[in-house]
Formats: sequence, C-alpha cells, structure tokens
Amino acid sequence: MKMLQLFGYGETIRSIYKLSQTNHGKGITDIGSLRDQYLQFLSRTQDYPVNRAHDPFIHDGNTEEQLAIAYVEEADIDDMAQSTIIGSSFDTEERESRIDQLRGPLQETLDLDESLRNVFNTVIHSIFVKQTNIVKADGSTLKAFGGSSSNAIGTIWVSTNRDLEDVDFAELFIHELTHHLVFIDEYNHHHFNYELMAKPENYALSAIRGTKRPLDKVIHSIVVSAEVLLSRERFLDAEWDIGRTVHPETGKLAADTLSAIKSVWSLPNLDELLTPRAIELTRASEEAIKEITSAKGLTC
Repeated sequence: MKMLQLFGYGETIRSIYKLSQTNHGKGITDIGSLRDQYLQFLSRTQDYPVNRAHDPFIHDGNTEEQLAIAYVEEADIDDMAQSTIIGSSFDTEERESRIDQLRGPLQETLDLDESLRNVFNTVIHSIFVKQTNIVKADGSTLKAFGGSSSNAIGTIWVSTNRDLEDVDFAELFIHELTHHLVFIDEYNHHHFNYELMAKPENYALSAIRGTKRPLDKVIHSIVVSAEVLLSRERFLDAEWDIGRTVHPETGKLAADTLSAIKSVWSLPNLDELLTPRAIELTRASEEAIKEITSAKGLTC
C-alpha cells in the first residue's frame, strides 16, 4: 500500500481493496461498495465499533468510550505512556460544540482535493472528541491534539483546542489519515520486527517529537511528515497562509524529518528491524522531502 501523496490515488485505493476484498472482490464496483466491504472487514476483525453512517463524528457517549478503550489497549510499544493520554469526556453540549468546531475545517480540507476526500471518506469511519491528559514519560511532557490506534483502524481521536486555526485541524486530519494508511499497509505487508524494536538500542529519532522512539513510531512519523509537507505543497498552502501550531513550519519540519531518516539509516541492524516495504516507505519519504527543500532553496 502506498501513501496518498507519496505514491498516488490509484495505489492507495488498490491497497484498501486488497485489505477489504471478500469473495475475490465480487460486489466492489465503485468507491461506495469498496467502503462497504472495507467496513465489513473491520467489523469482522476488530473489537471496536465501526460507524457505517456517512457522518464520521461520534455523538454517542457510550460509543465514544468503547472507541477510547482501543487506545488504552494499544498492542504495540507504549514508550511514552500514550495509553493514558486520552482524558475525560466532554458533556453533551460541549461535545456537540466541539464537533461543530471540527466539521467546517474537515469539509473545507476535503473540498481542496478530490483524491483526499475519496480516501478519507472511505478509510475514516469514526471521529470522536475527548479531552487530553498531560503525560510525563522519560523526561518528556506529552500533550496530544489527537491520535490513532492500530487496534481501531478507521477511528480518529481529536482533543480539539479552541486556540487552533483551521489549518491546524486540516493538517491534523491528514496526519491521522496517514497513520491509518500505514496501518493498512502493514496489514497487507509486514513492516517491523517488534521483538527487536522494543530494545532501546534499536530506537531512532522521531520526526515529530524529536526524541528517540521505537522504530514503528519513527517510521510513522517520517511518513506522516512527508504527507503533511506534500499536502502543503499541493493544496494546503494555497488555501491557508498563516502560522501553524500542530506542526512546525516547513523548513523545520523538513529538517527534523531528514534527521530522523538519517538516524534510521545509521542503525547497524536495519535489515533485521525493518522489511524492504518499510525501507521503501522511508526512502520515498526522504526523496519527496529533499525535492521539496531543493525547490524551495531550503538548507536542511
């Protein structure tokens, strides 16, 4: 599976098809029937609710709580206490207010690019809003704007923040969508040796947080950064020319991501930690970011 901006719409759709096909793909004739079979696949293979409505926002408190459990029960390496990052629920009135805050930026973002709209509306079935906790782990302070869990593919948690601009929410939606595309990619093609990655000597530098983290988190951060940077180049910057909070400005984000990639390449046992597929994603991200920095005359 290829990431949307890195490898294109066709490859992305083919990967969703590969994940979700039943009866050798019979009955998949268009994007709507692809979504139907994708949601059927998730319903069979995951323990968490799958929203079949076309409105992705979760209004029901019980469903919200069930989805949040996926983050607590995250199966992979919880190096920064991410399992405790989701906070309390908002009351009903506040939840609806914050959903209203998100609905406009989401629609505006998806209207900017037809391929993004089709992929997002196919892959992401649920968006729930809950507060965020401030977590301290290994000397780092973590406060999230949102997140995703491989336990609940297609679900995004957003903490919301009244001070964020619409462009921050736009980039947050693209950020989280990319995580899910990587989850799907790994479902189709093995990426990581989790047993070896749990050892601190096999950590690398995260492109987003700038700290040493397990390789699965690092590869996700690299691909996410590349997708955000490519989205800025192709459609986001034409719409919003203002400061950002969720992600750094382009020069810093590109430089930090290239540093993260360099730290990955420096691992002496890389072939034992990553499959060729994960290496391909990393290399494609590196090439895309170098092309952006060269075109902009940035020194990274």
